[in-house]
Amino acid sequence: MNASEILIWNQIQEKLKSFVIRYTKDKALAEDIIHDVFPKVHAKVGQLNEPDKLVGWIFQITRKIITDSYRGRGKALSSFDIDWQETKPLNDCVSACLLMHSF
Repeated sequence: MNASEILIWNQIQEKLKSFVIRYTKDKALAEDIIHDVFPKVHAKVGQLNEPDKLVGWIFQITRKIITDSYRGRGKALSSFDIDWQETKPLNDCVSACLLMHSF
């Protein structure tokens, strides 16, 4: 990254953080994502064909990292995540599957 790109990064960092917080609703996760953005931008800035679109490109990379962070967390639930007092009775098929795969 050259000096002007670093200057732009420093100028948009707070906007970028607000952007990420809006999607994640989690300041700590937002910080982690922002820390993942800079190295990716630095590594790929040479691939940018139109330098005047640097800011939009950085936000595009950020959106992809946000998406990847949600994919990485997965959607699997453990039995500890379920409030068993509030759940409706399971049907026979689900009950059988849970019994077969219980740990």
